[in-house]
Amino acid sequence: MLESPLERRRRGRSNTTGALAERSALLAEIEWRILHWLLHYPLQCADDLVVGVACWASRATVYRHVRALEEQGLVESVVPKTPRTGKRLYHLSNLGLHVLAMYLETPARELARDWQADERGLLRLLTRLPTLLVLQDIVNGLITHAARGEQQAGPVLWHLPALYRTGR
Repeated sequence: MLESPLERRRRGRSNTTGALAERSALLAEIEWRILHWLLHYPLQCADDLVVGVACWASRATVYRHVRALEEQGLVESVVPKTPRTGKRLYHLSNLGLHVLAMYLETPARELARDWQADERGLLRLLTRLPTLLVLQDIVNGLITHAARGEQQAGPVLWHLPALYRTGR
């Protein structure tokens, strides 16, 4: 019996949905955090993920999980020729976006549009990459050193200029 194109498409969708569900069932909590972080902040190196996602986990643990996500095809990486030469910058793959969308119960197109996690959004970031990487190092340094200073000298007080507090 011949199958119509519509029936083939429906069967393919159910197989795809099943495959996404299988992949998502195998992910650890830290891997969900990494996927979620990369949705919001693409093009992050593994050290940035340690600071942003799992400051409670060791660097080796984060590297191991990022490598596993990359082997599963949920995360992809690029190696730019910028101030961080040689460091891989990770972002969600299309498959990773769909797995995360299924987990968040949100359409993948909506996530990609809202967070600019599509190809167009990544290309826009690549043109600004040298500046973004320098800023990322500054922010990570502030976070890391503030935490160390808090341990040594007590709470760190953050003071914003009056301009920012008044909303002018």
